[in-house]
Amino acid sequence: MSSQPLLKGLFDELDSFPFLTGPEAAKTIIAPAETQLLTPDYQRADVDAMMGYLALDKRSVDRYLAQFLVSRGFQTGPELNAFLHPTLAQLPQPKEMKNLDEAAHLILEQLQAGNKIGVVGDYDVDGVTATAQIVRFCAQHGAAPSWHIPNRELDGYGVSPRLVEKLINDRCSLVLLLDHGTHSIREVASLRSAGIKVVILDHHKITGPIADGLLINANQIGCGFSAHGLCASALSAYLEWRMNQIKSRASAPLPALDLAAVGTVADMAPLRDMVLLSGVNRAIASLGIKQLQDKAGVGIRQLAFRLGIDLKELKSADIGFYIGPAINAAGRLSDANQCVELLLTEDEEKARQIAATLVDLNKQRKDVQKSTLEQALVRLAAKGDQLTSITIDSDGSNHQGVVGLISQALSQRYARPAISFAAGQEGTLRGSGRSGTSEFDLISILDEVRRLDQ
Repeated sequence: MSSQPLLKGLFDELDSFPFLTGPEAAKTIIAPAETQLLTPDYQRADVDAMMGYLALDKRSVDRYLAQFLVSRGFQTGPELNAFLHPTLAQLPQPKEMKNLDEAAHLILEQLQAGNKIGVVGDYDVDGVTATAQIVRFCAQHGAAPSWHIPNRELDGYGVSPRLVEKLINDRCSLVLLLDHGTHSIREVASLRSAGIKVVILDHHKITGPIADGLLINANQIGCGFSAHGLCASALSAYLEWRMNQIKSRASAPLPALDLAAVGTVADMAPLRDMVLLSGVNRAIASLGIKQLQDKAGVGIRQLAFRLGIDLKELKSADIGFYIGPAINAAGRLSDANQCVELLLTEDEEKARQIAATLVDLNKQRKDVQKSTLEQALVRLAAKGDQLTSITIDSDGSNHQGVVGLISQALSQRYARPAISFAAGQEGTLRGSGRSGTSEFDLISILDEVRRLDQ
């Protein structure tokens, strides 16, 4: 039995399931389908009860769906009801996040004073949508931020010395680093030495010393925020929410969740966090998708049209399989700044042109990925039994934009961690790795190797 029809069925039954977003997710959650979907004896009563609950909930009585929910720890009752029918009431308040209140006041003060604000995002969907959200908020309050998305070839990941120089030359008074920056110690120090205040909004694991900025990261020590699984675009929505609360001096409603939903789905927010948090990520994705169905922005509307997606019937699968990869393609092969422009523009023709470019880039990305993977497999096959416990493809001819995808494919094929490299600057190699299993922390291992090399 193929897992793909089952995956589609789960999408159809659980609208806006934000963690099933690609073949990789399918293999993680339903792999292999033949063995995972055989109901163990000890679960039969629970699965039968779940099927009865789904029937009362006016969902199709599907044993696959029932077993999926039972295997993920759900029981019939309030928790399951909250997960199936997410509401704003499920979201923890923004004041629970360490430093978020201080950051919200700082941004509003800078806007009120008319000071220049700089924004540096990331070249993936999460970073692009987070950037568009913050820039949109500032524009609604009369400001025109200086925003930048790093170039994968020129800058690499995060804020680079080149971007630091641009922000200083733009005479920014405040800089926001979105979806990166926790460990950008030197770059943040350069900004601070130029008299620029720095807010870092990040969700990545903290593995060492942190930069000297105002850090919003639920993984930091002393943060009591319960939703550790939120990505940068969701955190940006929380930052907006808190700023709205401050401005209204009351319990303000959440800002638009349209772009936060796109970022949450595309960033594959973790399932386990969603279960433990009564569906915080699912609530953001589900409510945001409803906003997209009702009134999507010009850019998303044009991109959906190019991809053949009916926004009135939008599902998270559409974001995970089509919209997300099209946006990601620009950061992989070209310039992701155009993606921010797409999400911000109100010009139909401009949006139409950018959307067409992104769809074409994604087609190119598929071709590059296919040929790169085929070549990597040939090289690794030649090693035979010499493969080590970590699969390393160090050929410098790989394209920098797809090494992450290649390492993901290799980790799945060889059932072990994998790292794929491409040529960097000045004779160096730059790579991307995937653990392949939650039991192996590749980042911690690489950090340990780096310390031994110093």
